[in-house]
Amino acid sequence: MIVSALSALGLQGKQYLLSSPWLIDSASSNHMTGSPAALQDVRKYDGEQHIQIADGNTLPITAVGNLGSSFTNVFVSPTLSVNLISVGQLVEENFSLHFDHGGCRVQDQASGLEIVKGPKVGRLIPLQSFSIPRSIFAGYSAIANNSHFWHKKLGHPNSVILTHLMKHGHLSNTNAFSSLSFDCAPCKLGKSKSLPFPL
Repeated sequence: MIVSALSALGLQGKQYLLSSPWLIDSASSNHMTGSPAALQDVRKYDGEQHIQIADGNTLPITAVGNLGSSFTNVFVSPTLSVNLISVGQLVEENFSLHFDHGGCRVQDQASGLEIVKGPKVGRLIPLQSFSIPRSIFAGYSAIANNSHFWHKKLGHPNSVILTHLMKHGHLSNTNAFSSLSFDCAPCKLGKSKSLPFPL
């Protein structure tokens, strides 16, 4: 099987820099880099896949590793001079991507937690850092100061109950609550008036 990396055309042979950004690439079928130093849990690749670039040439895959805990199974090909994040692989791994004129945001679909974002630079979207791990516990601690998150997670209690829980230390990292007011559509529907129905 040949893995595609269409954006890598003509980008071989340059020295990889650790500060190089990772580019979002819709034509790449896998995440890939030219340097194993950018990854964790690097292991030798024993498979038979190769990376095919747009001019038809193929590049060898020598290792596989992880970029933090969010981006896994990143291929390493030493002659690749760019770091690519595959849109297809992100979607397959339950991430959602949101593109607009300002760039791209990558979010975990289950929690809605933003994993990384990148600005639009010309027609490229470079991602500079991957600071939020995919672990559910890390996700909770990262968004624990969001009152709307806790309102939904705890079954839609009112702001008095959330304030009580916060003051008594039952919600971690809540000293940063900016406001306990929020607009909750399910709560509005649940409190709407309806005609009585006979039982």
